[in-house]
Amino acid sequence: MKVMDNTIRITHIKPVQMTDVFFNNTPIFAEEIKDKHHIGLWIQVSGIIKSVSLGGSFTTFYFDDSDGICIGANFDKPIDNEVSLLNKNMEIEVVGQVFNVAEKLVILDHCKLVRVLDKKPMSDETKEAKVVLPHNKEKDDKWWEKTWVQLITFLSAIIGIFGTLYAIFK
Repeated sequence: MKVMDNTIRITHIKPVQMTDVFFNNTPIFAEEIKDKHHIGLWIQVSGIIKSVSLGGSFTTFYFDDSDGICIGANFDKPIDNEVSLLNKNMEIEVVGQVFNVAEKLVILDHCKLVRVLDKKPMSDETKEAKVVLPHNKEKDDKWWEKTWVQLITFLSAIIGIFGTLYAIFK
């Protein structure tokens, strides 16, 4: 078991071991094993992104791990800049908390991107690819404009509310 950030314990159990309980046991017993032994564990897994789904409070990346198990990796919103640059066919490694397990599927919540891997064939010395964030100097220099507009809009709404209350209780 690895310890990440001194708080998260990453288990050595692989997704294929979690899904195997559905093939080696009755459905009811498999659900009991899953609920008792797998839900809530933190695992680290990698694979090539097959699809991306945008949800209400999270973004999900689907990929198959090396054993052919489909992984649904839910990243909480707002997502990190590195995660927002991920796209299909990129190989990633993530850490996440097991939310659900089915016959050929493991869903992870609260995922964190560990690294983006090179697209070259995997070797023992797989190098970490650097995610380069585009630097937009114009956008960086104008951050205050957006904030200023939001502040003026907020203050206008407050003044409108007080004006309405004054008119009602006058």
